[in-house]
Amino acid sequence: DNLHHIVEAVFKAFARALDEATQFDSRVEGVLSSKGTLE
Repeated sequence: DNLHHIVEAVFKAFARALDEATQFDSRVEGVLSSKGTLE
């Protein structure tokens, strides 16, 4: 029974992270990239 709650919490956290990562942010212009900034 406890395993069910753990799996549910992990799935919910992943869903929230995915939702936040795919939301449009009007402050961002162009493509996000670290190309040319790493040495």
